Amino acid sequence: MRILKRFTSKKNCVFLLEDRDQTAVYKCFNDPGHYEKEYNYYKMLRQTDLPVPKLLAHNHDHHTMLLEYLGDQTALDELESYEQNHCTTEALTLLISIFNWLDKFHALPTIKENQLAFSDLSIRNFIRKDHVLYGIDFESIEKGNFARDVGNLIAMYLNYDVKYSPFKIQVSSQLKQYILSNSPLSLCAIDSAIHSSTKAIHARRNRSCDNH
Repeated sequence: MRILKRFTSKKNCVFLLEDRDQTAVYKCFNDPGHYEKEYNYYKMLRQTDLPVPKLLAHNHDHHTMLLEYLGDQTALDELESYEQNHCTTEALTLLISIFNWLDKFHALPTIKENQLAFSDLSIRNFIRKDHVLYGIDFESIEKGNFARDVGNLIAMYLNYDVKYSPFKIQVSSQLKQYILSNSPLSLCAIDSAIHSSTKAIHARRNRSCDNH
């Protein structure tokens, strides 16, 4: 077994490993509580039809997981490429796929009954493989609701570089129209959630700058 690369992660140590002809993602958690949470959600989500990576192996004592490798290109990589090439339709289609994934996530009995949210809506936490969109990284699931996750999604997208570009504003506006037509969320609820998420993003980034 050998290490092919180390993935960028602020929370954990994450590597791509190769063993014979198989590659897999090795994730070592710095926080045992986060490991326990992610392990439990993986077990639950793998029993649904929501696309998530396979949990190939785990070690409770060392707080590690071995996960199915879906590829290096995240949804954010795709969106950045679409913006560079002015592909608004493709960008909108991908964001709608993420919204639909979240919609199914919030319809799951465990999520709905416990009023939970995906919470960490980094668009890097979504990867498309063989035309199927997968969600990854479940250690940040916490109390919340559908509107909060939708607001996080749009706010995160708008605040990636180049922030609030005309392309991002156009695609986000079209995404909101899709959401309004395909969910019970109101424009007021969406805009309020975007505003709250944007304030939280700016606060996190300001704290990060202060720490350097």
